[in-house]
Amino acid sequence: MFATSGTLEADVDDDSSFYEHREATLRASKSLIEQTKKFVVAVTASPDQLTDCAQSSAELMTILAAHVKKGAAALSGFNRDGQLRLLNAVKDVASSLGVLVTAAKNATGHSIDDPATDSLRSCAKAMVTNVSALLQTLKSVGEVGDGARGARILESTIDAINQHFVILDDSRPPTRDATPEDLVRAARDVALAVTKAVAAGNSSHLEDVTLAAELGKTAISELLITCKAAAAHAQSAEARLGCLSSGKECALAFKALLELVHTILLKPSRENRLKLTPYSQDVATCSSAVVQFASQIKDLSASCSPILTVDTEEELLNVRSSVDSTVEALSDLRAQINGERESDDPQRLDDHLLRTARALGASVSTLINTATAVHQELVVEGKIQTEAGSPDSQWAEGMISAARMVAITSQLLCSSATEVMNGIATQDKLVAAAKAVASSAVQLLIAYQAKADLSSPTFQRLQAAEQAVTKSSDSLVNTSSSTKVARPELPAVNDGTTEGSMVREITLELELQEVAQDERRDVTDAEERTSLVRGSRQEHFSTSS
Repeated sequence: MFATSGTLEADVDDDSSFYEHREATLRASKSLIEQTKKFVVAVTASPDQLTDCAQSSAELMTILAAHVKKGAAALSGFNRDGQLRLLNAVKDVASSLGVLVTAAKNATGHSIDDPATDSLRSCAKAMVTNVSALLQTLKSVGEVGDGARGARILESTIDAINQHFVILDDSRPPTRDATPEDLVRAARDVALAVTKAVAAGNSSHLEDVTLAAELGKTAISELLITCKAAAAHAQSAEARLGCLSSGKECALAFKALLELVHTILLKPSRENRLKLTPYSQDVATCSSAVVQFASQIKDLSASCSPILTVDTEEELLNVRSSVDSTVEALSDLRAQINGERESDDPQRLDDHLLRTARALGASVSTLINTATAVHQELVVEGKIQTEAGSPDSQWAEGMISAARMVAITSQLLCSSATEVMNGIATQDKLVAAAKAVASSAVQLLIAYQAKADLSSPTFQRLQAAEQAVTKSSDSLVNTSSSTKVARPELPAVNDGTTEGSMVREITLELELQEVAQDERRDVTDAEERTSLVRGSRQEHFSTSS
């Protein structure tokens, strides 16, 4: 709560620097990793040994949390985002430790090949992963450049994509159903994410990187889940395996694109930026392969145009439904926040922020409704053809992409608002989402300008709706920049589903030790600078007395 309000400060009697607390955190993290490895051994030993192991881990966790809290306080309010990330990262570690202790308790007395022991290994790996994430956060908070912060955001997204490959390769049946049309939509969303990733690589702006990372993570997750679900309906093993492999190749190509953007952020060069085009073309090729397999699943010709598998009017209705759900979710969020407060004062800062976000969502809903009316008017007037193979198919595909981007950015706005209210993200993410909504609204207007009568009352209403979205977005940006929302921190959730073996766990531990060595080298110069500052301060006090 104090971190979200920007008032988390170091104790008056504590003159230790952030870098000193960082070194202490590294030592505590290493000890906690060693203790984590002992859990797997302790379950096959006596209950007393397991109890001692759990108690030692709890003590180490307390020490680690104390060092992280002091390190966050040493950052002071100038780096509130860094404070939030540190505190949330250590909460993830504490949560995974709780899951690990429970798994160890359940595995006590079982053989090494028992499923309960396998679950314990998975929990141990999740524990190591979260500690590694804490150390990565610890390293990144001291880096003030947009390139460094953007690189850390991309690293988190790349890690999330790697975990989604596990879902695709899992032998268990899909958790939901999906049609070939759903697969086409998922492939189109990846194409939208590619454009944002390329834009982020060219601009290197933190807002562009944040948007590209969020859209990319969502699009790839949806693609892999949909591929697995749609492949279950394939009429032949060849089509099923082709669908799964094409989805995986598309995700790998997009991951390679993000890794290139990551390289550009850290080592910008014209040579690296020139690689953005061929990398994006690789993703487009893989995305087209996904669409072709979707056609095979539906027993259609593989040469069918992607636009034929998704009706334009139906897609607009889906977008409208998605936007309406977003507006409803924002309303529910405001009601929930008001219910947690004793006061329902409309002047309260967080309520004002939510009202502004909901106003933006409502203006987006009006935009989509008006765009639907313009589209229906164009169909009636015969200005666009909806038949298969019509010359308007390319325009229709661009229009659907623009409309889908409106829906996706609106969903990002809702999730960002929720995270800000829950204290797990700062207003910077909400600002990026608001600007993305306004940008997508402009693209939708431009798409219809190519076909509509600019003097038509319906199109003029569409222009007014786009201007309202831009105005609401600017209002939200201004409100966010002038407020500091204080929300209580909620416990982080770790479902402990990461799978693996002890070999992978040891590999992660070695990577962790490598990070620790890098940190120690970075600390050396910082300690020397700290000594100089302290010496100067003591000299000043001696002269004053």
